[in-house]
Amino acid sequence: MELIARVSTGSRMDQIYIAKQRDGFPIGSYVLIKPLETVAKENIKLFPHNIAQVEPVKLYIIKSLAQSIKSRHEGEVIVFGSFLNPGFRFNDVDVILLSSTEGAYGTIGKKLEEETGLKIHLTMLSEPSLLKGIATDPLFALLMNNHIATKRMMFDAKRDLNFKLLDLHLQKSKMFIENFEMMAGSEKLKMVRNLAAIEYFMKGKKFPKQGTDALIDHTFSKGTALRLRDNTLLKEEIKKRYRQVFDSAQKEILKGISDGAQQK
Repeated sequence: MELIARVSTGSRMDQIYIAKQRDGFPIGSYVLIKPLETVAKENIKLFPHNIAQVEPVKLYIIKSLAQSIKSRHEGEVIVFGSFLNPGFRFNDVDVILLSSTEGAYGTIGKKLEEETGLKIHLTMLSEPSLLKGIATDPLFALLMNNHIATKRMMFDAKRDLNFKLLDLHLQKSKMFIENFEMMAGSEKLKMVRNLAAIEYFMKGKKFPKQGTDALIDHTFSKGTALRLRDNTLLKEEIKKRYRQVFDSAQKEILKGISDGAQQK
Protein backbone atom coordinates (compact mmCIF):
# COMPACT_ATOMS: atom_id res chain seq x y z
CA MET A 1 0.00 0.00 0.00
CA GLU A 2 1.17 3.54 -0.78
CA LEU A 3 -0.22 6.83 0.46
CA ILE A 4 0.53 10.40 -0.57
CA ALA A 5 0.76 12.89 2.30
CA ARG A 6 2.27 16.31 3.02
CA VAL A 7 4.62 17.31 5.80
CA SER A 8 2.87 19.77 8.16
CA THR A 9 4.30 22.08 10.79
CA GLY A 10 3.60 21.05 14.38
CA SER A 11 4.12 22.88 17.66
CA ARG A 12 7.04 20.69 18.78
CA MET A 13 7.65 18.33 15.86
CA ASP A 14 6.73 18.41 12.17
CA GLN A 15 4.24 15.70 11.24
CA ILE A 16 2.51 13.80 8.44
CA TYR A 17 -1.23 13.12 8.62
CA ILE A 18 -2.79 10.04 7.00
CA ALA A 19 -6.46 9.11 6.84
CA LYS A 20 -7.90 6.95 9.64
CA GLN A 21 -9.89 4.98 7.05
CA ARG A 22 -7.14 2.95 5.33
CA ASP A 23 -6.33 -0.66 4.48
CA GLY A 24 -2.79 -0.73 5.83
CA PHE A 25 -0.30 0.91 8.18
CA PRO A 26 -1.71 -0.18 11.56
CA ILE A 27 -0.87 1.92 14.61
CA GLY A 28 2.69 1.22 15.71
CA SER A 29 3.95 0.07 12.31
CA TYR A 30 7.19 1.48 10.91
CA VAL A 31 7.14 3.23 7.53
CA LEU A 32 9.76 4.62 5.17
CA ILE A 33 9.41 8.29 4.21
CA LYS A 34 11.07 9.65 1.08
CA PRO A 35 10.40 12.56 -1.31
CA LEU A 36 8.05 11.79 -4.17
CA GLU A 37 10.69 12.83 -6.69
CA THR A 38 12.80 9.80 -5.73
CA VAL A 39 10.03 7.28 -6.35
CA ALA A 40 8.43 8.77 -9.48
CA LYS A 41 7.85 6.28 -12.25
CA GLU A 42 10.81 6.61 -14.62
CA ASN A 43 9.20 4.86 -17.59
CA ILE A 44 6.53 7.57 -18.02
CA LYS A 45 7.72 10.83 -19.54
CA LEU A 46 5.62 13.99 -19.23
CA PHE A 47 5.54 16.89 -21.67
CA PRO A 48 4.08 20.15 -20.27
CA HIS A 49 2.54 22.67 -22.67
CA ASN A 50 2.36 26.26 -21.39
CA ILE A 51 2.93 24.98 -17.84
CA ALA A 52 5.76 26.75 -16.04
CA GLN A 53 5.76 24.74 -12.82
CA VAL A 54 3.74 21.98 -11.17
CA GLU A 55 4.01 20.76 -7.59
CA PRO A 56 5.99 17.49 -7.27
CA VAL A 57 3.02 15.71 -5.69
CA LYS A 58 0.90 16.54 -8.74
CA LEU A 59 3.59 15.28 -11.12
CA TYR A 60 3.69 12.06 -9.15
CA ILE A 61 -0.09 11.72 -9.36
CA ILE A 62 -0.06 12.41 -13.11
CA LYS A 63 2.66 9.82 -13.69
CA SER A 64 0.77 7.28 -11.61
CA LEU A 65 -2.46 7.99 -13.47
CA ALA A 66 -0.74 7.74 -16.84
CA GLN A 67 0.94 4.47 -15.98
CA SER A 68 -2.31 2.99 -14.65
CA ILE A 69 -4.28 4.07 -17.74
CA LYS A 70 -1.64 2.95 -20.23
CA SER A 71 -1.41 -0.44 -18.54
CA ARG A 72 -5.11 -0.96 -19.35
CA HIS A 73 -5.53 0.76 -22.70
CA GLU A 74 -3.37 1.96 -25.57
CA GLY A 75 -3.16 5.69 -26.20
CA GLU A 76 -1.65 8.93 -24.98
CA VAL A 77 -2.75 10.55 -21.73
CA ILE A 78 -3.49 14.28 -21.44
CA VAL A 79 -4.17 16.01 -18.10
CA PHE A 80 -5.65 19.51 -18.17
CA GLY A 81 -7.96 21.81 -16.20
CA SER A 82 -7.89 23.22 -12.68
CA PHE A 83 -5.70 20.39 -11.35
CA LEU A 84 -2.74 22.05 -13.05
CA ASN A 85 -3.33 25.45 -11.43
CA PRO A 86 -0.92 26.42 -8.62
CA GLY A 87 -2.04 25.20 -5.20
CA PHE A 88 -4.46 22.48 -4.23
CA ARG A 89 -7.86 24.03 -4.89
CA PHE A 90 -9.38 21.70 -7.46
CA ASN A 91 -12.51 19.53 -7.60
CA ASP A 92 -11.34 16.75 -9.89
CA VAL A 93 -8.66 15.70 -12.34
CA ASP A 94 -9.60 16.08 -16.02
CA VAL A 95 -7.96 13.39 -18.13
CA ILE A 96 -8.21 12.58 -21.83
CA LEU A 97 -7.10 9.26 -23.24
CA LEU A 98 -6.26 9.92 -26.89
CA SER A 99 -7.23 6.68 -28.58
CA SER A 100 -8.81 5.18 -31.67
CA THR A 101 -11.99 4.52 -29.66
CA GLU A 102 -14.16 7.09 -27.88
CA GLY A 103 -16.48 7.52 -24.90
CA ALA A 104 -16.36 7.85 -21.11
CA TYR A 105 -14.41 4.87 -19.86
CA GLY A 106 -16.13 4.35 -16.51
CA THR A 107 -14.30 1.16 -15.50
CA ILE A 108 -10.86 2.73 -15.72
CA GLY A 109 -12.11 5.95 -14.13
CA LYS A 110 -13.51 4.15 -11.08
CA LYS A 111 -10.33 2.14 -10.66
CA LEU A 112 -8.25 5.30 -10.81
CA GLU A 113 -10.43 6.93 -8.16
CA GLU A 114 -9.93 3.91 -5.91
CA GLU A 115 -6.17 4.05 -6.40
CA THR A 116 -5.73 7.80 -5.88
CA GLY A 117 -8.67 8.86 -3.70
CA LEU A 118 -9.28 11.66 -6.20
CA LYS A 119 -12.30 12.32 -8.40
CA ILE A 120 -11.20 11.46 -11.94
CA HIS A 121 -13.04 12.71 -15.04
CA LEU A 122 -11.70 10.45 -17.79
CA THR A 123 -12.79 10.75 -21.43
CA MET A 124 -11.59 8.77 -24.44
CA LEU A 125 -11.28 10.78 -27.65
CA SER A 126 -9.89 10.18 -31.10
CA GLU A 127 -7.53 12.83 -32.44
CA PRO A 128 -10.10 14.13 -35.00
CA SER A 129 -12.69 14.59 -32.23
CA LEU A 130 -10.15 16.34 -30.03
CA LEU A 131 -9.22 18.75 -32.81
CA LYS A 132 -12.90 19.39 -33.58
CA GLY A 133 -13.52 20.26 -29.93
CA ILE A 134 -10.60 22.70 -29.90
CA ALA A 135 -11.82 24.25 -33.16
CA THR A 136 -15.44 24.79 -32.06
CA ASP A 137 -15.57 24.98 -28.24
CA PRO A 138 -13.99 28.12 -26.69
CA LEU A 139 -13.75 26.74 -23.16
CA PHE A 140 -12.28 23.42 -24.27
CA ALA A 141 -9.79 25.26 -26.48
CA LEU A 142 -8.82 27.44 -23.51
CA LEU A 143 -8.34 24.49 -21.15
CA MET A 144 -6.33 22.49 -23.69
CA ASN A 145 -4.00 25.47 -24.11
CA ASN A 146 -2.39 24.37 -20.83
CA HIS A 147 -1.87 20.65 -20.41
CA ILE A 148 0.58 17.89 -19.53
CA ALA A 149 0.73 14.85 -21.83
CA THR A 150 2.67 11.63 -22.22
CA LYS A 151 3.66 12.75 -25.72
CA ARG A 152 4.64 16.13 -27.10
CA MET A 153 1.61 17.31 -29.08
CA MET A 154 0.76 20.49 -30.95
CA PHE A 155 -2.94 20.91 -31.63
CA ASP A 156 -3.10 23.02 -34.78
CA ALA A 157 -6.87 23.44 -35.11
CA LYS A 158 -8.27 26.39 -37.05
CA ARG A 159 -11.15 28.01 -35.20
CA ASP A 160 -14.59 27.21 -36.59
CA LEU A 161 -17.17 29.82 -35.58
CA ASN A 162 -20.38 27.83 -35.23
CA PHE A 163 -22.59 30.68 -34.01
CA LYS A 164 -25.49 28.48 -32.87
CA LEU A 165 -23.08 26.45 -30.76
CA LEU A 166 -21.45 29.63 -29.45
CA ASP A 167 -24.90 30.90 -28.46
CA LEU A 168 -25.45 27.76 -26.37
CA HIS A 169 -22.09 28.31 -24.68
CA LEU A 170 -22.91 31.97 -24.02
CA GLN A 171 -26.18 31.09 -22.27
CA LYS A 172 -24.15 29.37 -19.53
CA SER A 173 -22.91 32.83 -18.48
CA LYS A 174 -26.16 34.73 -18.97
CA MET A 175 -27.40 34.83 -15.37
CA PHE A 176 -24.11 35.89 -13.78
CA ILE A 177 -25.21 39.38 -12.69
CA GLU A 178 -28.77 38.37 -11.73
CA ASN A 179 -27.61 35.45 -9.54
CA PHE A 180 -24.38 37.04 -8.31
CA GLU A 181 -25.26 37.13 -4.59
CA MET A 182 -26.49 33.53 -4.55
CA MET A 183 -23.46 31.90 -6.19
CA ALA A 184 -20.32 30.45 -4.69
CA GLY A 185 -16.96 31.78 -5.84
CA SER A 186 -16.25 28.69 -7.94
CA GLU A 187 -19.54 29.13 -9.83
CA LYS A 188 -18.80 32.79 -10.54
CA LEU A 189 -15.32 31.90 -11.74
CA LYS A 190 -16.71 29.33 -14.22
CA MET A 191 -19.20 31.80 -15.70
CA VAL A 192 -16.63 34.57 -16.10
CA ARG A 193 -14.05 32.14 -17.50
CA ASN A 194 -16.59 30.89 -20.04
CA LEU A 195 -17.47 34.42 -21.19
CA ALA A 196 -13.82 35.47 -21.45
CA ALA A 197 -13.03 32.35 -23.49
CA ILE A 198 -15.88 33.10 -25.91
CA GLU A 199 -14.76 36.71 -26.31
CA TYR A 200 -11.15 35.71 -27.10
CA PHE A 201 -12.26 32.84 -29.32
CA MET A 202 -14.55 34.93 -31.55
CA LYS A 203 -11.98 37.70 -31.95
CA GLY A 204 -9.30 35.22 -32.96
CA LYS A 205 -7.02 36.13 -30.06
CA LYS A 206 -4.40 33.73 -28.74
CA PHE A 207 -5.14 32.52 -25.22
CA PRO A 208 -2.53 33.63 -22.65
CA LYS A 209 0.13 31.02 -21.97
CA GLN A 210 -0.26 31.73 -18.26
CA GLY A 211 -3.69 30.07 -18.21
CA THR A 212 -7.30 30.86 -17.32
CA ASP A 213 -6.60 33.31 -14.50
CA ALA A 214 -4.52 35.44 -16.86
CA LEU A 215 -7.31 35.34 -19.44
CA ILE A 216 -9.87 36.57 -16.90
CA ASP A 217 -7.54 39.30 -15.64
CA HIS A 218 -6.78 40.44 -19.21
CA THR A 219 -10.48 40.58 -20.05
CA PHE A 220 -11.56 42.36 -16.88
CA SER A 221 -8.93 43.65 -14.44
CA LYS A 222 -5.89 42.39 -12.56
CA GLY A 223 -6.77 40.23 -9.56
CA THR A 224 -10.31 39.48 -10.77
CA ALA A 225 -9.77 35.71 -11.02
CA LEU A 226 -8.36 35.38 -7.50
CA ARG A 227 -11.10 37.50 -5.98
CA LEU A 228 -13.78 35.55 -7.83
CA ARG A 229 -12.33 32.27 -6.55
CA ASP A 230 -12.21 33.63 -3.00
CA ASN A 231 -15.70 35.12 -3.47
CA THR A 232 -14.53 38.57 -2.34
CA LEU A 233 -15.26 40.47 -5.56
CA LEU A 234 -18.15 42.95 -5.30
CA LYS A 235 -20.81 42.94 -8.00
CA GLU A 236 -20.37 46.65 -8.67
CA GLU A 237 -16.69 46.08 -9.49
CA ILE A 238 -17.43 43.79 -12.42
CA LYS A 239 -21.04 44.45 -13.45
CA LYS A 240 -20.43 47.18 -16.03
CA ARG A 241 -17.51 45.50 -17.79
CA TYR A 242 -19.21 42.09 -17.70
CA ARG A 243 -22.32 43.42 -19.41
CA GLN A 244 -20.18 45.15 -22.04
CA VAL A 245 -18.37 41.91 -22.91
CA PHE A 246 -21.56 39.81 -22.77
CA ASP A 247 -23.61 42.22 -24.91
CA SER A 248 -20.81 42.52 -27.47
CA ALA A 249 -20.47 38.73 -27.74
CA GLN A 250 -24.23 38.24 -27.96
CA LYS A 251 -24.56 40.88 -30.68
CA GLU A 252 -21.84 39.25 -32.78
CA ILE A 253 -23.32 35.77 -32.29
CA LEU A 254 -26.85 36.84 -33.25
CA LYS A 255 -25.46 38.59 -36.34
CA GLY A 256 -23.60 35.42 -37.27
CA ILE A 257 -26.74 33.31 -36.87
CA SER A 258 -28.78 35.81 -38.93
CA ASP A 259 -26.19 35.97 -41.70
CA GLY A 260 -26.05 32.18 -41.82
CA ALA A 261 -29.83 31.92 -42.11
CA GLN A 262 -29.92 34.47 -44.93
CA GLN A 263 -27.23 32.61 -46.89
CA LYS A 264 -29.37 29.48 -46.82
